[in-house]
Amino acid sequence: MILFPGRALETWEPTCFLNDLKSAGFDSCLFERDDLRPDRTLVFHPDSKIQETLLRLFVEGSDLDEADVSEALAGSFRDLIELGLLLRVDRKVKSNLRLKATVDGVFADDFSSRLNESPEDYVMGVAPTTQMVKALVPSGDHRRILDLCCGGGWLAIKLKNRENFVTGTDLNSRAIEIARFNARLNGVEGIDWREGSWYEKVEGEKFDLIISNPPFVVSPGNQAVALDTENNETVIPAVLGGIASRLNENGYACMLLDWPFLDVENWSEVPLGSFDCSGLQVLLFEIKRNSPEEYARHWVGQDPRFSESNTFRTEVNRWVEFLNQKGYQGISSGFFVARKCAPGDEWIMEESRGLAQFNETTSVDLSRIFEGRTWLTKNSDDLLDLRFNVADGLIQSSQSILNDGRWEVANLKLTSAGLVAYDGHIDEALLQIINAASSGGTIRELLPDLAKPLGVDPGAISVQVTELVKELVSLGVILPKRSA
Repeated sequence: MILFPGRALETWEPTCFLNDLKSAGFDSCLFERDDLRPDRTLVFHPDSKIQETLLRLFVEGSDLDEADVSEALAGSFRDLIELGLLLRVDRKVKSNLRLKATVDGVFADDFSSRLNESPEDYVMGVAPTTQMVKALVPSGDHRRILDLCCGGGWLAIKLKNRENFVTGTDLNSRAIEIARFNARLNGVEGIDWREGSWYEKVEGEKFDLIISNPPFVVSPGNQAVALDTENNETVIPAVLGGIASRLNENGYACMLLDWPFLDVENWSEVPLGSFDCSGLQVLLFEIKRNSPEEYARHWVGQDPRFSESNTFRTEVNRWVEFLNQKGYQGISSGFFVARKCAPGDEWIMEESRGLAQFNETTSVDLSRIFEGRTWLTKNSDDLLDLRFNVADGLIQSSQSILNDGRWEVANLKLTSAGLVAYDGHIDEALLQIINAASSGGTIRELLPDLAKPLGVDPGAISVQVTELVKELVSLGVILPKRSA
């Protein structure tokens, strides 16, 4: 079904519509006041009849009297009917799409009821996972960007500026239509939207940045192309296998992924073993690990089609049976960041640690990790004789215990600003190295202090201390000072 059959979207001018929404108070403040109940019902407290009409129209998806909608959208009603966003049937009007106002603008997606009616082309809204992908993008001049599996287009729209070239691709033609609408609604021009599967529509092209929030759910198939793959398999081979050949030198790929594992000790085997890592520097970060039962309950619980207890349990059992038949011990959730590099500069970093959230400096953490580990692959100098800079935003905390009337430090914790590089316990030796680096001295000057409690010659610990310095550099906690 074509979303906007009545009038070419490219000629539609959204100003009157946006003014109508603004006049009614249909903005981000309204949505921040909502209350997300356990039954997933959004409860609003409209300030006027017009605001209530717009909420029922664009959030609840109700059929409303034409006169009420025409009054609420006095400046744009006729245009929206002609465009096809509003559908008129027997003096009733309903919206073709759900709308939500955010601090970034107004964005459209599908009503949850469409997941029941037509799951094969259902288009999700701006999920927290989508915002997480954007937070992963390392800083840099990304001139050519590919948003793979773009959905409603939020990522592509947020990353578009006057200087870059952005391409958004999706298998779902309805998603491409909604992405075009969102771009038009938010005054963003110049994005190249293409309908197609995976990389087929960008064959032979290369990019400085590939971002993706793909349909990563590992499921027995629930027919929702926005959530899982057609063949009930992981997206890993399709999405990761095409990265190296489609990135420009020093280009990045950033995406969220779920993947199965056959045993806990080899949790990274599926993603890292499914494609050739040649020419890539890779960070695979496992944030969470679930059993088949936990994983099934989480994702089935997100689906309004299974809100009744009996249907919920039946669907969970179907998922668990599928995952068990595959031999999966569990499912990992995390993110993948890779950078194109010259032959010989490859490295792989695996990290498994709970990460509650990303923040505005997560990308800075990632940039420092790639800078530090890459520097180590190219540098053979004695690290103990170099001088280092310490990353901004490090937070040191400690816990003390009372022992025989004296306070003693029980443990030390270090947290990086972006939470990705470091967030955990740190020993006294590492902390002393960081303090030495922050004071401007070399690490070799610190060796006597480190050796004294051990009762050994400073030279006897130089190898071990060098390894500690490498660890801090590889995490971007300290970085070598550049020569003037």
